[in-house]
Amino acid sequence: MTVKLIGSISRYMGLSSDTKPGAAEKIPVGSTLQETDTKDVYVCYDGTNWEKYKRNSDTDRTANIKGTYKPNDTHSYMGG
Repeated sequence: MTVKLIGSISRYMGLSSDTKPGAAEKIPVGSTLQETDTKDVYVCYDGTNWEKYKRNSDTDRTANIKGTYKPNDTHSYMGG
């Protein structure tokens, strides 16, 4: 495969129950789609099909933040 510059991509958002754009919409290769209800992200690698983007931890959909922060608390951050 030759390295290609992706000059323009599209970012889509929708529900998991929505129909994803297909070949008729001429999806730019490299475009992404995020399902707002599941937080799953899909990438279009060929201009037609969507593949689920695999994260480091697909079971943990929250940021991996060490410690906690409570506003108005002088000793609120406890890093780990």
